[in-house]
Order: sequence, then C-alpha cells, then structure tokens
Amino acid sequence: MALTAFKQFLKFETAEPRCRMVIPTITQPIYAIGDIHGRLDLYRALERWILADLRKSGGVGLIVALGDIVDRGPSTAQLIELFAAGSADNVRKVCLLGNHERMMLDFLKSPSMASDWLSFGGWQTLMSYGIKPTTGMTDAQLKEAVSTQIPAHHIDFLKSMPISLHAGDYFLSHAGADKRYGLEDQPEDVLLWGRSQPSHPDAVVVHGHRTVEQAKHFGSRIALDTNAYASDVLSAVRLGPDTTTLFMETARKQPRTIKE
Repeated sequence: MALTAFKQFLKFETAEPRCRMVIPTITQPIYAIGDIHGRLDLYRALERWILADLRKSGGVGLIVALGDIVDRGPSTAQLIELFAAGSADNVRKVCLLGNHERMMLDFLKSPSMASDWLSFGGWQTLMSYGIKPTTGMTDAQLKEAVSTQIPAHHIDFLKSMPISLHAGDYFLSHAGADKRYGLEDQPEDVLLWGRSQPSHPDAVVVHGHRTVEQAKHFGSRIALDTNAYASDVLSAVRLGPDTTTLFMETARKQPRTIKE
C-alpha cells in the first residue's frame, strides 16, 4: 500500500488552538514513541527497529512522537529538523505537542533570561542551535541570538503541531485524557499537563509525560515515558490492526510482545 494511500485515512479536525488528528480505522501500523527530549541518538536507534519491523510486512507505517521531543538532551534542533521534514520512504512522521514544546513557544514570543523554561531544559535546546549562555547576557542579546539562530521553519513546525490523535480504539496525546470530557473535547491543559487519572472509558489512552521505569500496558492506557534523556531508554509501542502489542525499547536487544 503506497504512502499516499495511507494518508487518505488521516483527517484533521480543526479545533482551536490546535488540530486534532483522526484515523477512523487502523489499517497500517502506528508506532507511538515516548518523550525523546533531545536524544536524537536514541530516536535513531528506535527508528531502525521500526523500519526493520515494517520491512517484514512490506507495508507503510506512521511514527507518532507523543510530544516533548525538545529540551534536556543535546539534539533538539536536529530532532525538529528531522520531524519537520515529514515523510520518508514508507514512513510518515508526526509529532504531537507536549508541554515542553508549549513552554518553548511561549519563550520564543518574548525571550527572557528570567524564563522558567530555561531551567527546564531550555538552555540545552538553545545550545543545540549554537546559542551559549554567557555571563551577563542581557534579554536583548538573548533575543538577538534566538532571532538569528533558530530557523523560521522550526518555529512554524512547533506552531503547527497537532495536539492529539484518535486512531481506531486508541487515543494518543502527550499527557493522557480526562474522562469528564469527550475524546474530541479534551482541554489543552489536560492533553499537555495531564490529570491524576489519564485513562478514558472510550479508548485506550497512549501517553508519555508521566515517567515509568518500563513501558507498560495498563489495560485502559499505555505509558511510554521512560525518562529517556537520563535513563538512555527510549520506548515505543506498535499499534496495529491485530491484537498484538509490540513494545520496542532501546535497552533491549529484542522487542517484547503482549496479547491484548
């Protein structure tokens, strides 16, 4: 099945301020990836597993990063460039908005040395663009460095990130969902920052944001944030038409499967 044919199953529902993606029926595998946080090396390792898995089926697939590809690790600029490029070969790439992308966008509106974002991994992001903190740096100097070093198409990419994907029986977002709202009516702060219970009765929620020691299927939700930037373990799950859930983790030599 050609990649262009796969795209017809994706439709975008306009919802302020972010689009919400919908795949009514999953006919090709979807690979959801937890918080990457600037670790291009781990993403590349996981991507090799994904491409090898796709070669077995001879089909096409969709990679969905669950937000927070930026900050903390050393390669935010390179990751944004990679995901902004979109499709390649038999794989389409999509990145959902996470709370760290939201904080980065807020910073970019008005760069300031007093920004909380800088202490949450923002300096590592700026350094990936060649912007280094210096003693006595002023807001004006920081703003000038940001305006000259961060490409406009990277900012456009951040602004265009969708906030969720409802695919068949799964609902993908950065931080989960709130059962008090319909899946298509989840407030932005819930999708980015979460609630005490991230599951929802109408779908299996696939999320990052909340760190777990090992990626896990809890029945009503799948948690994928394994603190990659610090643990060196980046995790993904394959969601597909069959009932086999395949976990991929950079710390393992082989994927592990479970039956739903």
